[in-house]
This record gives sequence, C-alpha cells and structure tokens, in this order.
Amino acid sequence: MAVAVTVTDPGTPNIADTDQDFCLVNTPTIASINVNPVTGNIVWYDALTGGSVVTSTTALTT
Repeated sequence: MAVAVTVTDPGTPNIADTDQDFCLVNTPTIASINVNPVTGNIVWYDALTGGSVVTSTTALTT
C-alpha cells in the first residue's frame, strides 16, 4: 500500500502586538495572547516536541 504525504509550511503567524502585558489579577489565558495566523489556527503545546495540546482556557503563569 502506497501512501502520499504532503507537508506544507503554514507560514509564520503575525503577532499584532509584540509587547503584550498580562496582569494575573485579570486571570489571563492562552486565548488572551493576541496572535493573527496567516492561515489556519494557532495550536499551543506544552513542550517543544512530544507535547500535549494546551487549551485556550489554560491560565498564563510566570
């Protein structure tokens, strides 16, 4: 059985505000990060490789 795999470069996301500040009093989450993807959606992971997907409701920590 032959399998064809196509890998495409999704492009680098545009970060609308490169100097974003968050205050723990406001309970910021991953969804609070202002990023505009070129195409598709941003998916955050908890590790560089082999990590798990982080949900948009995950709290930002220091």
